[in-house]
Amino acid sequence: MYQHFRQPGVTRADRILSAHTPRHCRSSPTFLLRISVVVACYCSLLKTAVGFGASVSFLPPTSLRPQQFSPLVNSNKANEFLKNDFGRHVVHFENNKKLNDLQLPCFDSEGQFDMQVLFDTTNYIQLRKRGSFDYLDKNETSFEQFCDYIQEGGSAVIPVAEDNALMGFRNEIERSLDSKVSINIYHSGPNAVALNRHYDKYDVFVMQLDGQKEWEVGLLRTDASMKDEYSIDNAHWTNNTLTPGDILYIPKGIYHAATTANGYNSTTHITIGLESWD
Repeated sequence: MYQHFRQPGVTRADRILSAHTPRHCRSSPTFLLRISVVVACYCSLLKTAVGFGASVSFLPPTSLRPQQFSPLVNSNKANEFLKNDFGRHVVHFENNKKLNDLQLPCFDSEGQFDMQVLFDTTNYIQLRKRGSFDYLDKNETSFEQFCDYIQEGGSAVIPVAEDNALMGFRNEIERSLDSKVSINIYHSGPNAVALNRHYDKYDVFVMQLDGQKEWEVGLLRTDASMKDEYSIDNAHWTNNTLTPGDILYIPKGIYHAATTANGYNSTTHITIGLESWD
């Protein structure tokens, strides 16, 4: 299922500016100049367009092809996504990928997720509980002790770098997109929140690996205008449940947060950040 979250009543220029501009930048002279240029260009396009469908794109880079998203988005959905949603809308791709087809080394021959593979192949693990954080010392902490921390409602953030079991997957995505990406693994216990509501300065793909996770995503309210600041307080919050194989695409600047779904002792997802396109 391909589920996107468009916002009726808000023009594309309004939506993109609100979604992609951090709150603290809105009063700067640079941003005000940007608004005037965008509005002028947008009006010019509307005047010269033939019929309907005139639009403005602020999307990087313009030479992307649908097949470049093949490691993340099924081919039958990639064209619509790139044409209509990339850089514009939050999209939930349900039943997007069969994880066995990706042949990720953190799954055994029976398709069962194995967190120890990811634990054993990294030396950098950040521990988080409701926004606070610490660093795990593997010389002093066994995998069993790590699991105890997770079961107590903790979370772990593991960057995918050299020697990590998912480095091959990262290399595949970078080759496909012809761009560097950052990948982080989030492993969380019952009712855990690794990061409080926040936004990223780059587009993010979220892939659910194990368990279920509840995502809050803050969209611009349909009754908002250009003069309204997009913020945590005035966003329209939607809820999305991710199951293994689901993908959630979040454009940069959109507030979001994730919590382990009720009934799950642990849950794991990865985030793929398009930082080089910021």
